[in-house]
Amino acid sequence: MQHCSTVAAAAAAGASLVAARAADGAAAVTCTQDVQQQAAHTDLDDLKMVLCVNQSLKKGKGKIGAQCAHAAICAVLQLLASDESLFVRWEQCGQRKIVVKVQDAQCMEALAAAAAAAGHAAYIMRDAGRTQVAPDSQTVLALGPAPEAEIDRLTGHLQLL
Repeated sequence: MQHCSTVAAAAAAGASLVAARAADGAAAVTCTQDVQQQAAHTDLDDLKMVLCVNQSLKKGKGKIGAQCAHAAICAVLQLLASDESLFVRWEQCGQRKIVVKVQDAQCMEALAAAAAAAGHAAYIMRDAGRTQVAPDSQTVLALGPAPEAEIDRLTGHLQLL
């Protein structure tokens, strides 16, 4: 997986999106209205992101929260670069995220591969190693956002954190 800093172009895309919205001055479209306009997709109102936390690493609650935030941000930057319309729909539908437990880095890699094979975004966060875990430790896997039914096929067996 690539490091978050390698998706800097996505940040520019995000800035363009924000500037376009501000310049447009149009009222935000509600999730329901937006989904109705997306006739090709029937389940986009149930978009969510799943954050899978590596349980083999000993981390405090604050570290887990920070790593989840890092993974979510990097996943969103990748999404902005690849499918801005999906980002907009997910944003308008409440940016739903859930956090689950995953056994170890090998399980994270298998989930990431399965997500990629299904056409969904997957981002593995690697720690810099300055505090609680070794450098390059795989701490959190961000999957999606994707339609809930599809992402649940990948993660439905995992326990909530």
